[in-house]
Amino acid sequence: MASDIDDIIEALFISQWDKVSTLNSIMAADPAFNAFIIRHVNEAYSMEGGETILKNAVNQCPAGSENLCRIIRERLKN
Repeated sequence: MASDIDDIIEALFISQWDKVSTLNSIMAADPAFNAFIIRHVNEAYSMEGGETILKNAVNQCPAGSENLCRIIRERLKN
């Protein structure tokens, strides 16, 4: 089940990157949801998906989402 959730979160980060600032706001308001999302940002992503998400976190981080982008970069650089 965890890998299914990883796959869903990976797909959403890829297809909905333009909504990251909204996700960041929701995560900031709900610590349990924040921990859930962060737990599923990991090396289980496909190579291509992980690279796309990492590039977005480096080059297209929305204003106000810097901490989330930093966490994504740290978790996917390995």
